[in-house]
Amino acid sequence: MNTMTKTIISGGLSAVLLVAMIATDATGVGRVHPGTEAYFERVAQTIGDVPLQSGAWLGLDIPVIPAAQELLQPNKVLQRRYTNADTGESFEMLIVHCGDVRDMLGHFPPVCYPANGWTLENKASVSVPIGGETTGATRYAFSREADFVTDEIRIVNLFALPASTGESFVPDYAKVVRAGRSRQSARLGSAQVQIILPASAEPARREEMVSVAMRLVEPVLRDVERGPM
Repeated sequence: MNTMTKTIISGGLSAVLLVAMIATDATGVGRVHPGTEAYFERVAQTIGDVPLQSGAWLGLDIPVIPAAQELLQPNKVLQRRYTNADTGESFEMLIVHCGDVRDMLGHFPPVCYPANGWTLENKASVSVPIGGETTGATRYAFSREADFVTDEIRIVNLFALPASTGESFVPDYAKVVRAGRSRQSARLGSAQVQIILPASAEPARREEMVSVAMRLVEPVLRDVERGPM
């Protein structure tokens, strides 16, 4: 196992963090926008259709642990590890769609990763590609000690909201909070995308991983942006 892959999978990161990161009302009770149910079904389908391959990058789904599914019941969640068949490099991508935007509040890296033993070293605003444009995201650097070895990861995080809420793609949860203050916009739901990167990779390689992930997830972000029809 190479160092980059070990960094990504160290400590059972994928399974443990899901319980802390996602929660949603799956009942649909009280939704106030016509077409919302069909919209949620469409978003779930689009998430399920995210390709397993992009060039040399091959994806492997990471199962959601049963306890998380039973307790949290998100509209849709996808966690996948992509490995480059030529270089052995890996990154992970997490997509979570919640049925109520308020359920996303607090379920983001500065909260859930420290709760699972990681230390936030720093964060920075970054731009990520989407189509022929760019949008804002936040990059977090985390570390933790395990068996006298320091593990490090980098996470690029952004949220997506229906454009009718006044936002579309937002870099942190502050704007998600504002959307959640309106009962009507809150019940249109939201999506979160995390791209989990090996800190040991060269910056240019991490940028390539982010570009690959954003190409894969763009249809999901656009679907969330469109909202109910």
